Amino acid sequence: MKPSNVKSLSRLRTAASPGMLARLGATCAAIFVSAALGSGPARAQTTTQGKVAIDLQRVIAAPLTPLLNWATDLLGQRYVKALIVANSTDPSLAALRAAVLANGGSVYYRFVSVPALSVMLPASKVSVIAARSDVQSISPNRLALRMGSTLEYTTGAIAPGVRTYGSSLLGGASYSGLDGAGVGIAVLDSGIAWSHLNMKGPGGMSSRVVRAVDMQKIGDGTKSGLRDWTPGLDLSSLLALVSSALSNLESAINITGLLRTDYYGHGTHVASVAAGRGFYQTHDSTGVAPNANLFDVKVLDANGVGQLSDVLEGIVLQVTDVLEAMQADSGLALKELRVDGGAAANDMLMQLQADLLGVQVVRPANAEATALGNVAMQMLATGAASSLAEVRAIIDHSFPTEVFAPADTARWGEQVERFHQYSEMTYA
Repeated sequence: MKPSNVKSLSRLRTAASPGMLARLGATCAAIFVSAALGSGPARAQTTTQGKVAIDLQRVIAAPLTPLLNWATDLLGQRYVKALIVANSTDPSLAALRAAVLANGGSVYYRFVSVPALSVMLPASKVSVIAARSDVQSISPNRLALRMGSTLEYTTGAIAPGVRTYGSSLLGGASYSGLDGAGVGIAVLDSGIAWSHLNMKGPGGMSSRVVRAVDMQKIGDGTKSGLRDWTPGLDLSSLLALVSSALSNLESAINITGLLRTDYYGHGTHVASVAAGRGFYQTHDSTGVAPNANLFDVKVLDANGVGQLSDVLEGIVLQVTDVLEAMQADSGLALKELRVDGGAAANDMLMQLQADLLGVQVVRPANAEATALGNVAMQMLATGAASSLAEVRAIIDHSFPTEVFAPADTARWGEQVERFHQYSEMTYA
């Protein structure tokens, strides 16, 4: 479940009018873009030179055009690509756009959220545009590159007090410490590219995606041979265990072991952040728990679109399936389930989960699980806490909790059995 702190935003939304929020959003966007372009906070500029970024000034003054993505020579004249932040009261920036064209340049894009233009200009005309009273700053349209992943180091997951590893070919590794071994992570998203090297086990051969189901097909009447958008039908009758339509539906839902890919890509990205083994790459992209098993619960299609009903049923049934497997392997009975993340804000989901498991579900007031997990790892890495038990105790005493007690467990038995029927297979 992804973390999302929505309560503070809800209070802001309640207290502020739409007009206030629109002005606040525009102000924040302007501050962000101004900072990103290197122009500093909005303030009066006293000189033309003070409006132009230092690296752009250097390229303009250079005897030869440097090899940069935003500078080139064209027909004996130097041109630059730049971002102009304006302070005009005209949202269309018509006068400024006309000035760029009049000085031999081109306007590529006018930003909507902030008064700014993406342009191409002759280098010799940058000072002319900068001299205008409606121009706040001009900076080069600099090259943007992907960052090399240092997830383990950023979160503190790879440290003597947490874990260490040694790499080998084909994605294999020898870990010691907290590496996710024995943990199952269900990813409800667009699917997982199960054959990707990042998803392989310690030997680099078998996949750690041990189970896969396509929950989208549950809520789609067309998958059971019926016409979608047809009134007067009760599709719930098809879910009886004796139904042949149900048998066909379950066969279609089970995608464990089938050749498939994650066309949208987001599910694989999430799985890699959580449990990827990417140290064989030039930029180490190893995730937080590289020895954890993965459960692929597909709830989004190739365009990243799905239905809420599929997501809710996928969460409830998959969490139950994983917990029952853990109880069977450990011989320990589950007394309560502690939840966090954005999905935990859904009261109906929490009650359904409690009913299905037959134990109480405990939700903290602060559901920022990712932030708390990061704090926990940093505490272990820096020695601020000596054990996981100490970290848990600190977190437990920091936030109040809300309890959802099981109310109706009998009606879920059939649903669980049905889910098990199409999720029994695992990868070899």
